[in-house]
Amino acid sequence: MTTTKPAKKGIFAQASSALSGSGIDALFNKSPAYALIPVADIAVKAQVRKTFEDAENPLDDLAASIAAQGVLQPILIRPLGEGYELIAGERRLRAANRVGLETIPAYIREMTDEEAKDAQLAENIHRMNLTMLEEAAQIQRDLDELGSVEAVLAKYHKSHGWISKKLQLLKLPQQANRIVMENISADQELILDVARIEKRNPEAAAELVDQLKKNRGANARDQVKAVKEQTKPKASTEIFAPAKTQKGIEEILEDVYSNLQAGYTVSKAFEDAPEGTIKQVDAYLKTAYDDALTAKKATDALIVGLRNRRYATKGKGAFLLAAFMQGIAKQPFDSSGIFADFKIGRKFRG
Repeated sequence: MTTTKPAKKGIFAQASSALSGSGIDALFNKSPAYALIPVADIAVKAQVRKTFEDAENPLDDLAASIAAQGVLQPILIRPLGEGYELIAGERRLRAANRVGLETIPAYIREMTDEEAKDAQLAENIHRMNLTMLEEAAQIQRDLDELGSVEAVLAKYHKSHGWISKKLQLLKLPQQANRIVMENISADQELILDVARIEKRNPEAAAELVDQLKKNRGANARDQVKAVKEQTKPKASTEIFAPAKTQKGIEEILEDVYSNLQAGYTVSKAFEDAPEGTIKQVDAYLKTAYDDALTAKKATDALIVGLRNRRYATKGKGAFLLAAFMQGIAKQPFDSSGIFADFKIGRKFRG
């Protein structure tokens, strides 16, 4: 195979940032050569990408677009013997073949095997991330237009958790957003885990993202898991006392509420909470339950709680409100039942 001398700097570092702008035409600091290349002269070897169409993106649709408008974005190739090797753009090449095009617009660049591999990886991550963000934006538009989570669920035939996690991609914190915009990974679970780490320790998240970018996805999940463990809050040894720990318990409940809204199970929602705080959380919520049991007029007690912002329709105030309602109904106090009711689309959706 014909290759050039190794580059002084890895192409992936350039590709990662460049692709967030204008695609493969921004892969290089110096513009590669451009030409119309005979389709028959382009060899297609094993690609990172294995799936080129699905129900929502059939290849026939792209072929029809190419037949009508031509190939709007050039593919990327490198010289190989007397012909060329495809680096990025196999879906476009397949569609062009399907409609019988004899030539296709292409960027041509001399690359080593390592550079070709890096460019292909960057291109594919870029396209997967674009798809995720476009999908999330469409779900948000549907939610705004249809007016309810249930209507969106019916349209997509997906779970509450799936929709919630997609929507979280639209409001990622800085370091988690870098993973998407710098084309570091298209692993949605990894991205959301980094967002959780960033919430606890922004500095650790920044270092983690730098390392993920440097390693280009190698053992990425193991790296994220290790940092999650390192940044997990230490075990709490204090006995619950409102004057000392109430603020900490309220912060934990705010995190738990966010996690439940994102589709996590109750156990996973509490994953980052310090060990030994479950009893403290129970004691905190039971104060609202006891208020309901001892109130002379439940309605008055509820109104006072709402005015004082003790009770609310989301966050810790929603958990307290649910505990209060358990007391009003004379049900046994059950914090696990309260948390189970706070999945998105269930009782109290803020």
